[in-house]
Amino acid sequence: MKKFLIFISSFFLLYMILQIGSGFILTMMYTPNTSIVDSQLSQEVVFGKSSSFSLVIPLLAAILSFFIARQVRLPTKKHK
Repeated sequence: MKKFLIFISSFFLLYMILQIGSGFILTMMYTPNTSIVDSQLSQEVVFGKSSSFSLVIPLLAAILSFFIARQVRLPTKKHK
């Protein structure tokens, strides 16, 4: 049960770090299209296309969490 808690907590932490990091990188790399004339601008907001890249972050977080949970050595109780 302790290993499961380590896995879940490390997964949550890694998932959040990877999501924030990828959002930061995608925001830094974004360049808006400014060639449109002001009169042709629409009021519609487009957030982008969905891609298979969105599956990479949870998968990477799960893999890293698995290895973290395996590497953690938990103290065992000694029975007398």
